[in-house]
Amino acid sequence: MIDDLLTLRTPAARIWIFSDLQQVIPDMAEGCLNIALEDMRELDLSPSAIWYLGDAMEGKNPERVAEMTKMQVKKLSALNLPLRFVMGNHDLDLTTALPAGSKPVLPVWEAFQNVPGWKTTPSFSDFYFTDTYGDVLVVFLSDHVAPDNRWIATQQEVRGPEPDAYDIPASAYRELREYMASWNGPVILAGHYAFPGGARGAPPHGLLTRLLPLPDTVKLALHGHAHTGDWPYGKAQTFQRIGWIDWHKIPQINVSSLDRTRGSQTRSVILDIYDDGTLGLFFRDHEDKMWSDSFHINARAPRTRSEASVRHHHKHTRLSDSPLADWQNQHPSQ
Repeated sequence: MIDDLLTLRTPAARIWIFSDLQQVIPDMAEGCLNIALEDMRELDLSPSAIWYLGDAMEGKNPERVAEMTKMQVKKLSALNLPLRFVMGNHDLDLTTALPAGSKPVLPVWEAFQNVPGWKTTPSFSDFYFTDTYGDVLVVFLSDHVAPDNRWIATQQEVRGPEPDAYDIPASAYRELREYMASWNGPVILAGHYAFPGGARGAPPHGLLTRLLPLPDTVKLALHGHAHTGDWPYGKAQTFQRIGWIDWHKIPQINVSSLDRTRGSQTRSVILDIYDDGTLGLFFRDHEDKMWSDSFHINARAPRTRSEASVRHHHKHTRLSDSPLADWQNQHPSQ
């Protein structure tokens, strides 16, 4: 049935989305990636791009990280597809122990930035970059670090030797939100972490909450970090793959992990973007070579409400009456 949905219509864009290959032993990581690549070759879905949502490495052994990076560049560049990459927490493993004044060591970010047709943040101190697919705006949210390593923005917190030196003001996050609100089309968010309400979602006052409340133009959020089947970290949300951002009507999708050590299987997601505004998501279990779920969104559907409903919600659902007000209190205008 899910195979039928994939072939029923031709999408304007078909994106292969994955995250969290990581693992400290390169051979184990290569085995997981091979499982996914073999299954994708057999499916012959002809994706038009790849979105890689972080944690392409793990650990502080430079030789293993170099091997891991070289292996991924070789195998993924052979697909001849544009790739979009954001850093996750483990992509900073070689940097987190460095003292202030050091140049960050980011082998995956540097290698991926230099592959023709691939794109990541312009600087490792930037927290986002954008791309477009027709009238769909995609905002890629990334971990980031100061050029002199004074602060490190990871795991939704500012850490490092001098976290108070973080120089991206709350106004920069608000400006991004205003830009998304002004976009004349659907907006998709793609990053390493979930917003509140998702699997291993952002902590109270985490950096992602600076973007809240999200504008109505945002129709979908995608994240990694939460390895499906990872009981110690996932806890009650271990198998949550489709959820909603707290206090929003925006679905957020856990694309899961290529890693099958913490995750219970090598998994990824296919996103189809259709000309009529529909977004189709297809969840793949690569070892079983099976689709586990599918989910569709009408990203352009009008949201009609009666006048009575508008009056009621204006009175009872002001931002000041909800936990979303906390982000304003924690991050005043700067």
